[in-house]
Amino acid sequence: MNDNFIRMFNVESLDVEYRNNLNFIDEKKVLERIWDKDGSLWKINDDVASNSLGWLNLPEQSKFLSENSISFISALCDKYESVCLVGMGGSILGAKAIIDCLRQDASKNFIIGDSTLPSSIDLFQKIVESRKTLFVIASKSGTTLETMMIYEHLKKITGSGLHENLFVAITDSDTNLGEIAFHDKFQKTFFGLTDVGGRYSVLSYFGLLPAALMGCDTSLISQASINMKKELESSEMGNCNLASTIASLLGACSLNGVDKLTFIMPQKLNSFGSWLEQLVAESIGKDNIGLVPITNEPFLETDSYLKDRIFIYFRSGDKENVVQDLHVKKLIDAKFPVLWIEIEEFHFVGGQFFLWQMVIAILGALLKINPFDQPDVEKTKVSVNRILNKTKENVKFDYCDDLNIIKSTLSSINSKSYVALLAFITEDNKQIEHLEKLRKKIGDKYKLATTLGIGPGYLHSNGQMYKGGLKPAHSIFLVNNGTTFNANQDYSKFAQITEAQVFSEIEIFKNLGVQSTCLDISERSKFRIIDLVEAI
Repeated sequence: MNDNFIRMFNVESLDVEYRNNLNFIDEKKVLERIWDKDGSLWKINDDVASNSLGWLNLPEQSKFLSENSISFISALCDKYESVCLVGMGGSILGAKAIIDCLRQDASKNFIIGDSTLPSSIDLFQKIVESRKTLFVIASKSGTTLETMMIYEHLKKITGSGLHENLFVAITDSDTNLGEIAFHDKFQKTFFGLTDVGGRYSVLSYFGLLPAALMGCDTSLISQASINMKKELESSEMGNCNLASTIASLLGACSLNGVDKLTFIMPQKLNSFGSWLEQLVAESIGKDNIGLVPITNEPFLETDSYLKDRIFIYFRSGDKENVVQDLHVKKLIDAKFPVLWIEIEEFHFVGGQFFLWQMVIAILGALLKINPFDQPDVEKTKVSVNRILNKTKENVKFDYCDDLNIIKSTLSSINSKSYVALLAFITEDNKQIEHLEKLRKKIGDKYKLATTLGIGPGYLHSNGQMYKGGLKPAHSIFLVNNGTTFNANQDYSKFAQITEAQVFSEIEIFKNLGVQSTCLDISERSKFRIIDLVEAI
């Protein structure tokens, strides 16, 4: 790694806490204790730590897992035209990050099945019905509600035998999904590691198998992670260790109210940004402290950013950097703290996976947070299951019918807070473009940072932060739960789960003191996202 791999700008105001954190890491032997899986670092017992820190061994294990994936693919003899990865949160985000960085085989379609919205299911079905598809059903617990619902629907629509569809499972041992895979005669089941949590599983089969199926050279990812681990192991002192340096800086940011962790990266790394967002939000967003990861935010005017921002710029060696370089240099000139990280080749993302997992482990020790659990994610799951099990329970929303109400709300929010945009929509280019315009308008006009969660996927990623960490000042739900489809196709169960999820989220936010506005943007509604952009 060259000496210019990482550079820091404008961090002088954080220097006292930064140095204190480095000293703490050395005095408490934090690095040594992480390698030894010492749970007392995070106030958890050693058994829990041992069952949470298996990712420390994944770089070496990933070499075998990668080879085993390639061996399986060779035996398929190219029997598929599309790869459909079905899962939620950590079960799929790592795979998508690798595929977007390294994908080589353009002859195969890659489809993500992580939405239970009726419109998403309808679009999803049309794609997979027209091609021979290999379905990868991924769930560590083997019981993820959305994943299992989508699988049951796929099983129904592929049962006609029109195509030679193949099913593969990735799950931990002794799970419900494993039993289903055996009973339904899946092509193969790949087992995860029980001592590796979902958001830490990218270097296991969860990340490597789907990527290999899409023609990615996963051996490059494996080797980059091994190289990074060796570098971190060889640097025993905090001020010489890359993970300790980053963690100490981020810990100083948290203590000084510089809590909007804003990532800037080339388009090919956007999915890596989503993986990183989950890692930070779900690991550190607890006990009403932490950091707010902000990804894929459109560039704002420099004076629209407040002093609660730190920018982390992942810079690659391609021509896409021109606009980003100019923007980041403006931020540096405006004296914002910036962490500049050079990515020489995109396969180096394998090293970044391991580096940032180590950063978060160290940061958890600095902030006295257990970075391996997600206690508040269960709140929505429990509420959704309660609603779904009580079919007579009436789920009704108070949809906003006056966009001026949202405008007035935004005007009253303290600019040091942030707004959570939670969009239960089918992602398409036009919708994403309008969401970007909405984020830019809110940022430039109201000086407010925004996070964007696409439902229901965000429930399994940054949902923990919204409920347990630094909470938003306001949440805006944008819901398209339309069901205007072929009468012969039953999408009612998918519409029902979306209603239960949105209702549960609004109620949980309300109990936490976070007010929400819900906007119906379905075909039957008079509003669209662009209307909100224009109204505010």
